[in-house]
Amino acid sequence: MTGFQADETRRDIMRRASASKPRRAAGKRTWIAGTGLAIAAIVGETPRVFAQAGSNETSLPPTRSARPAATPPRTAAEYQARARKRLERKDYKLAIEDLDRAIALEPRLAALYVARAEVHAAQFHSDLEIDDLTTAIQLDPANPEYRLARGLSWSMQGRHRLAMADYNAAIALRPADPRLYVARGNEWKKDLQLDNALVDYNTAIRLNPRYVPAYISHALISRQRRDFVRAAAELTALVAMAPDNAEVHRLLARILATCNNESVRDGRRAVREATMACQLTKWGDPDCIDTLAAAYAESGDYDSAVKWQRKAIELLRKDVPSTLKRAMNYGGRRGVGFEDRLAFYKGKKPTRE
Repeated sequence: MTGFQADETRRDIMRRASASKPRRAAGKRTWIAGTGLAIAAIVGETPRVFAQAGSNETSLPPTRSARPAATPPRTAAEYQARARKRLERKDYKLAIEDLDRAIALEPRLAALYVARAEVHAAQFHSDLEIDDLTTAIQLDPANPEYRLARGLSWSMQGRHRLAMADYNAAIALRPADPRLYVARGNEWKKDLQLDNALVDYNTAIRLNPRYVPAYISHALISRQRRDFVRAAAELTALVAMAPDNAEVHRLLARILATCNNESVRDGRRAVREATMACQLTKWGDPDCIDTLAAAYAESGDYDSAVKWQRKAIELLRKDVPSTLKRAMNYGGRRGVGFEDRLAFYKGKKPTRE
C-alpha cells in the first residue's frame, strides 16, 4: 500500500478528490455526487403482485406499494452516483460507461475525470488513470487533491521524480495539510533518503499531533534502519493513541513475530496484536491474516500458521486480478511471498524479515 498505511489509501484520496467542490464550467454550476450518495434511480424490474392460491387471476395490477419503474440517469450527478455503486460492486465496465456519459454532459468538470481514474485504478489500468488525473489537473490546477492523487499514482509506478513534483505542488497549494508531508515522506523513504523522510513526518506531526499515519511512517523508518527495539516501542505507544487502528496492531505484531532481534520477538503478544488487527478488519484483510499466521509460527503453533496462511492466500487471490498474472510472491507492502511463507510453516520454520 502506498502512502497512508493506516487511514488513507490511494482510492480514498481519489474518492475525496472526485467529491471535491466543483468549479463553474460552461456557464453553469453542477454539483456532483460525493461518496455515499444514494442512487437516484432504482435498477431492476417492478415486482409483480401475484394472485393468491385458488384465484382465477394470474396477476394483479401494481398497487401503491409496488416499486416504481427504474428512472434512467439524466444528469452528470446521477450518472456519477450510479457509477459509484457499480464500482462498489466491481462492475467496472458499466461504471466506466456511466462516467463516460457524465463527462459527455459536463466535459469541463474535473471531479468526473478523477472518479473515472478511480475505476481505472481499481483495474490496475495505470496509464488511463494517469491520463484522467492529468486532465483533472489541467481543468482545475489549484486543487491539491488532484496533485496528491496523481502523485500517489506516479509512486505506484515507481516514477519518483514525477511523484515528488506533484507532492511539492500540492504542498505549495496547501502547506498546512499533514497528509501531503506524509505522502512526500513516503516517497523520500522509497528513495532511501530517510533523513528527508523524517523531516516530513515530523512536520506532519507538528501540524497535527494526532495524525496516526505520520507516526506509523516514523516507526517504519526505525524498522527500515533495523532498530526493532525503537520501532516496537513507537508502535506500542501508538496502540494506546489509536487502539482501533488495524494497521498499528498489524505492524506491531509483524515486528514481534518476525524481526531478527530475539529480545524483541514475542509470539504470544504477536498473536494478540494480529488477532486484534483481524477483528478490526472483519477477517477480510490478507495482510492482517498473513501476519496472524506469522505470529502463530513464532509461537510454535505451525498448524494454525498453515491454516491462516492458506486463508491469507485465498483472500489475496480475490484481491489481485487474475488478468495481471501476478505471482503470489509479489512484493511491496507484503514483502516476502505469501506462498514462500506457507512453505516455511509447513516445514516448521518461522518467518524472519
